[in-house]
Amino acid sequence: MKKITLYFLLLAGTGKTLYAQNNFGIYNPQLNSESIFNTPKPGGLLNNFEFILPKGNRMMLELSSIHQLKRFPNIDSLLKKVLVDLEPFKDSINNQLSIKRIDCIVGATNNKIRIIQHQPTADYYSIKNKEVTQLKTDQDTLRIRLMLPSYVKGVIINGEKKTELLRPCFVTLIVNNIDDLKNLQENYFTNAINNLLMKDLQKAFSGDKEKWESGTYYALYSIEANKRFIPDNIRHFAWGRSRGLDVAVSVGLQYAKGSWISSAAVGLSYFAKNSNGNKNSFSILYEPYFFFSKDISNNTVVNRNDFIAFAFHNEFKVYNTPKINYQNISLGYLVNRNGNWLEKNTFKFTLPGLQTKNVLLEPEFIFNDFFKNFTPSLKLSLHFE
Repeated sequence: MKKITLYFLLLAGTGKTLYAQNNFGIYNPQLNSESIFNTPKPGGLLNNFEFILPKGNRMMLELSSIHQLKRFPNIDSLLKKVLVDLEPFKDSINNQLSIKRIDCIVGATNNKIRIIQHQPTADYYSIKNKEVTQLKTDQDTLRIRLMLPSYVKGVIINGEKKTELLRPCFVTLIVNNIDDLKNLQENYFTNAINNLLMKDLQKAFSGDKEKWESGTYYALYSIEANKRFIPDNIRHFAWGRSRGLDVAVSVGLQYAKGSWISSAAVGLSYFAKNSNGNKNSFSILYEPYFFFSKDISNNTVVNRNDFIAFAFHNEFKVYNTPKINYQNISLGYLVNRNGNWLEKNTFKFTLPGLQTKNVLLEPEFIFNDFFKNFTPSLKLSLHFE
């Protein structure tokens, strides 16, 4: 009996511990300050544009919808107003070595400000010609939140159909020192956005089509170099639908079956992107393969063999570096046979290869029936977008 009682006490104690450790926010609610000043958290919105500034500084635009860019205020004027609001606190934040995060909520009638400031966990120094200088290694952050109209579809509030709702967007500045923001050139950020971001987006906005409002957008620019680093192809990464159909077209070249083989591919591709940087594509392709030989009169003979193929292609974009990882596989079946190059019931498949921009080098294997006449090759493809 004692053993049974002890067992139930242990079970009850274990259940209570697990119950207390849940993280639904009921027993461990978010601090009011975090709810007011840090919701959503940095990087929590689907549309992000990052600008590299001189001396390792950065600016980021975070938008609930790309639609908000058309209502965005002049960033330089907005920044000046925020810096004026910070003037009463200049004595408390004038420590050049402290690390500061300042959150500012810009409202219709009043602004709210949160200042978080702390000393570095260690002391850092530079020594040159026996002269010691104390260093500040970590950067300051100024995050400004606005509420701007965002396009919505099919939302009904109090019996009224809405096409726009106020949703948050942010301007975030990560700088070596907050004071550096006072010394920027006139219209510094406005000119950069117009010359880089808006120039890229003007075609999307020209027709003001709803499909652009539902896209997921990301781009990385350098203001000093006056160029876009990411993406290489603006059509697929900086803007566009989060999913849809594209036409897939490519040409290829490889050596297999004792002959140089040229090929082409045309088909439809369904793509789906998410906010983590993944783009998955599923394609159905018609692929004619052209085999070349000489007849007894030394004339060139071309035999065309046609495949129907299914392909999967994954592209993963790394936001903070100009790097894109690719994964691709495909499986094809021979539907039209000419000459003696391939047997009936011939299959082909490819494995992940190397890709740079729209050029792909991938291993391809051709066989018939259950891996008879198995032939490996390397296929070089050029994909058109």
